[in-house]
Amino acid sequence: MAPHDVIYVAKQTAQELVVVSPGYRLLAAIFLGCAVVALVISVFVALKLRVALTMPWRAAVWLGPILFCGPFLVLGLWLGTARTSLMLSSADEKLSLEKTICGVSVRSESYRFDEIRGVGMGIGDTCRFLYLSLKNGKTTTLLGCTDRDGYDQAANAINSFLSQGNRAQK
Repeated sequence: MAPHDVIYVAKQTAQELVVVSPGYRLLAAIFLGCAVVALVISVFVALKLRVALTMPWRAAVWLGPILFCGPFLVLGLWLGTARTSLMLSSADEKLSLEKTICGVSVRSESYRFDEIRGVGMGIGDTCRFLYLSLKNGKTTTLLGCTDRDGYDQAANAINSFLSQGNRAQK
């Protein structure tokens, strides 16, 4: 596990807490490397067959490299740029979750502090995940099931921040 792939507390003050789950950069690099190798091999084969772009029926052969490399490229970009941020603000009294892929927000949720019971780390067969327990008895997954480190530190930091907010209100 690369050290930059761990879940970490990016900012912690009395008013704000930010927990970040970055993309899998090492795994993304492997898939992007496969995409480049597949592109080079596909172009080499197409050039070896002397396929000309001017002949319409043979131009379809040039789609091969794109179709062959596309899944590796998409998966590499998805893994490398996926980022989940958990932001807690005592001013807003909210926990905000935002997941972005390639800079585009794909999931955005917020929960008020008064509806949160706590945050915990769950353990699956081969992974860990971070979940939010609400006072109405429901739970929701904040950070998905992975083999990364840092889940317990994130849960402890969030629960500590929430308990400090409860003490300040009383």
